[in-house]
Amino acid sequence: MGNILFVMNGLVILLLGFYKSWDLALYSMLSTFVKGKVVDMIHVGHIKVTCFIITKKRDEMLCRLRKLHHGITCLHSEGGYSEERNYTLMTVTTRYELAAVRQAVTETDPKAFMNVVQSTEILGRFARPKN
Repeated sequence: MGNILFVMNGLVILLLGFYKSWDLALYSMLSTFVKGKVVDMIHVGHIKVTCFIITKKRDEMLCRLRKLHHGITCLHSEGGYSEERNYTLMTVTTRYELAAVRQAVTETDPKAFMNVVQSTEILGRFARPKN
């Protein structure tokens, strides 16, 4: 969202540079860039995603994911093709925190499968209370 605003405002600022002052245009471009980054930070921080993680290393994965402050649901699952027993862990996080979840999953079980789905509505407790 912020990048789109930056490009649109950038075109207007380029015209300002041609007709008025390049110094003024440069300061305007810098201001627009900073505003765009702030908008992206705020917007991305509110987008919720649901992560479905399929792994055989349930206990290690739970230990690692519990360090994040969101709840985790653990389900027993079975591969449709392989018929192997697995565990499916489900957690809801923000798009901003997704990198930490991705890192935890890949470091704990490089063979894990993770599916990330954008959540449209969340009911109930999103974050665990801090002890």
